[in-house]
Amino acid sequence: MSMRNGDVGGVELGRRTEKTGVDAVADNNETARHGTSQDTASTSCRVSGDDQLKETTDGPPGLTVFPLTPIGTFQSCFTCRNGTPRQPQLVPLARGRLTLAKHVQGSSLEGLEQFSHVWLVYVFHKNTDLHVGMGGLRDEGGDNDKNRTTSRSKVRVPRLNGERRGVLATRSPHRPNPVGMSLCRIRSVDVKHGVLEVEGADLVDETPVLDIKPYLPFCEALSREDSFAPIWVDETSSDPNGEPLLIASVEFEQGAEACIREVWRARNSGMKKGTAFRSLYQSGEEFCAFCKQALQRDIRSFHQRERVDLENEVGTQGKWEVVLDGISVRYDVCEGKVVIKGGGVTVR
Repeated sequence: MSMRNGDVGGVELGRRTEKTGVDAVADNNETARHGTSQDTASTSCRVSGDDQLKETTDGPPGLTVFPLTPIGTFQSCFTCRNGTPRQPQLVPLARGRLTLAKHVQGSSLEGLEQFSHVWLVYVFHKNTDLHVGMGGLRDEGGDNDKNRTTSRSKVRVPRLNGERRGVLATRSPHRPNPVGMSLCRIRSVDVKHGVLEVEGADLVDETPVLDIKPYLPFCEALSREDSFAPIWVDETSSDPNGEPLLIASVEFEQGAEACIREVWRARNSGMKKGTAFRSLYQSGEEFCAFCKQALQRDIRSFHQRERVDLENEVGTQGKWEVVLDGISVRYDVCEGKVVIKGGGVTVR
């Protein structure tokens, strides 16, 4: 889905609609804010926000709808879903730029420069099953997902090699409401132009952002003594089967790093500074360092990793591909090691 600065759709949390994509769930934003013309003509009393939401939406009985409008769009170094980290802060050099929408003033960012990190609350707008997660709740008795009366309850977990868990016990993007959160380090705050630059993000390009919240260490930084989680989500998993996403090393094939640096330089030489399409990196060397970080964990799906016949199959141009900051990076995975073979501006 393509979203331009100032051209953002509405998101209705709790509401189900048959349309696909974030832009398609904005139908009731205006009526939810102002009420219907019939309501205005029939009564002069002021209606509470919650009652107004119930009166102006047509969701299933008993389901309250909360229309939300994204506050801006996120330009990310991750051009596609493939390659986007599964959690924030796993790739420290993963950068992004949030540009506020026209209806949100740049002064909204004042004071944010006094914090080190922020939480970004956003929509998983590129879910392939967005029409299911936010799709119509229909009558029972139908076939397939289009007739589901409930959301999916279990998902496959990559770090468990595809083993299922309850969706609310995971960070899966395929949720009853496709909303995510990402803890990011602040790089810069531009109040004048309404732009926030961050790093360590795990958002895909053109993600609609719903909110920004400053990170509060005094109440959000829990010690290990006061918190716990299953071993399969630990950074250094002690699972007897090992860490399934662990990559032993990431190296450039001879000549590959120079090739990617030249591709980066050529791609950015024709772009004017200040445009929305300029690179998030200052040099080809910095971009190459980011490429190595992005591939330090296996970004392939469980089914791709299970294909033993592909594991040791290598080619001159690289068996696998990931698009980073608009550049196609090609690589091979062999015996737990990644070898970057080269890159180009054309995605295969």
